[in-house]
Amino acid sequence: DPRGLFGRIEASMRKLLAGLIAALLAALSSPAHAEIRALLVAVSQYVEPIPSLEGPPNDAAALKTLLEAQGAKDIISLRDAQATRANVRAALEALGKRAKPGDWVIFFYAGHGAQAKARDATEVDGMDEFMALGGFQVSRPDPNHFILDNDLRGWLMNFFPTSVNVLQIADACHSG
Repeated sequence: DPRGLFGRIEASMRKLLAGLIAALLAALSSPAHAEIRALLVAVSQYVEPIPSLEGPPNDAAALKTLLEAQGAKDIISLRDAQATRANVRAALEALGKRAKPGDWVIFFYAGHGAQAKARDATEVDGMDEFMALGGFQVSRPDPNHFILDNDLRGWLMNFFPTSVNVLQIADACHSG
């Protein structure tokens, strides 16, 4: 049964991801004054023909528990319809304004990732990678319901000074 196989793979990936994050946080423990801040985005409900997902809310909850165990108090969670481009951008910008030198900011996205033909001729592979957010529709892609890889990179670079450590984790296809 293919669904059973995918379920086992998904569970294994979740355990691996949690272990890697725990090891990374332990290895990169910051000075006592530094804080861990996070934006956790979990999109599980999609519009047909995109299949909905079961894992994202569980993965975000597990990461939140892990981060809280490491002392994180500044954690923002966006789920499904809350996870719009405008809300993600605003949350990252707000985290950037609160972040202090030495802090760790973790951006976590769990949901569908995809590719589309790039409009920008400078894309080496001719494709844009993007995160499909709550309300994304294949038939009518609304810019507020997806985030291009280049846009996210720009936000992470512009909202956070180089003295703040930023870790981006994307549990999605085409997230590399």
